[in-house]
Amino acid sequence: MSTTPQIALASAVGLTRLREGFNRGFTDYPYGARFATDGEMARFLERSGMALDDCAVLMAREQGTWRGVGVALLAVDGEEAWCGGLAVAPPHRGQGWGSRLMAAIEGRAAARGASRLRLEVLVWNEAARRMYRRLGYTEWRELLIWERPARQGALPAPYEKLQPADPAEVIRRYHGWHDLPPVWQRRAAYLLRNAPLMEARVILARDGLPVAYALYRRYPVAEERRTVVNILDLAVDPAASLLDAGRPILQALQLTHRDADLLLVNEPADSRLNRILVALNFLVTDRQHELVKEL
Repeated sequence: MSTTPQIALASAVGLTRLREGFNRGFTDYPYGARFATDGEMARFLERSGMALDDCAVLMAREQGTWRGVGVALLAVDGEEAWCGGLAVAPPHRGQGWGSRLMAAIEGRAAARGASRLRLEVLVWNEAARRMYRRLGYTEWRELLIWERPARQGALPAPYEKLQPADPAEVIRRYHGWHDLPPVWQRRAAYLLRNAPLMEARVILARDGLPVAYALYRRYPVAEERRTVVNILDLAVDPAASLLDAGRPILQALQLTHRDADLLLVNEPADSRLNRILVALNFLVTDRQHELVKEL
């Protein structure tokens, strides 16, 4: 490599450089994760369906050593591909590296047989939205980030009770209940990879079969002194009433974890579940646009 920053596949520069690029690129991102070890990064890639051969790293020479200063992450599933993160460290922004990183993973996606690339961008990130428009991405739909803080108090207790279930079985049998195409992180393949980390709860009808389910992870946010129940997927049997199935599962989930904040990320704005979330005093705390480009 010359001293000019260069883009390389993660498989060529290694997991440590990819992790550096991720951490430094997302250092000021409000929802950014940070990976302390290569093992953590590797597990994240595996759960997300991303391969080192498909992810790109921006490398810059610093004090005689090449370091990762940006990333573009890619997952491919047949004809569909997803950018799981694009970021450039602050000193290297405004120089076109984001566009070049996207070009690198678009090439990888096309080479893998994908015909379409999807991603999400926060509505207020106008600089990123302008870049994606220049690159030929179109805004497909709006996604809502819902939250119900524990301080809002308990919801009325439903007659129906939550029943524990096996997450993988729930995904395999009932994921088709979604009334709209789910975002990438709520597709069946993605959820199945993450099933060992989840809890699953269902509401049963009188015949003993589920009519609604919630898949979620519960975790503490130590620095904010709160606990979050992150609802990873939520669905209701299309043949069931939202009032009889969708509302009770959220009420019961809140009562089961009454000291936790409930979070549901990337629910499509046209989803029928939104009317229930409004009725139960969930708040829209942020919004994203899902973008798509035909390759």
